[in-house]
Amino acid sequence: MATKQTKRMRRLRKDADGLWFKACMKHWGEYCMCGKPAVQVHHFYPKGQFGHLRYDIENGVPICMGCHMRVTNPNFVLDVIKQRGKEWHDSLFEKAKLKPASFRNVGWYQDIIEELETK
Repeated sequence: MATKQTKRMRRLRKDADGLWFKACMKHWGEYCMCGKPAVQVHHFYPKGQFGHLRYDIENGVPICMGCHMRVTNPNFVLDVIKQRGKEWHDSLFEKAKLKPASFRNVGWYQDIIEELETK
């Protein structure tokens, strides 16, 4: 049985996920690199390995269903880098190397939500 804290964390994560999706679509546009309408936002650096980048708008890539099927293809990664540029990639790579000791707690989610609500 989930504790109050666990339920609160799930709700905060769900709220933050929705705000991140909207902020990425606003920032990057509602179309995939291929020109089709985007239906999802892909994490360039996977959220499972780079949780500290989960809500970084620079880490979001709006994609269509067709392109979602090829996100593991190295050419997809190269296409994103080509479209966004080396400077974008280098900056995000530097952020990816930073692994904070603590994140994903209630305070972290609250800060993320507050930040995303302004985007």
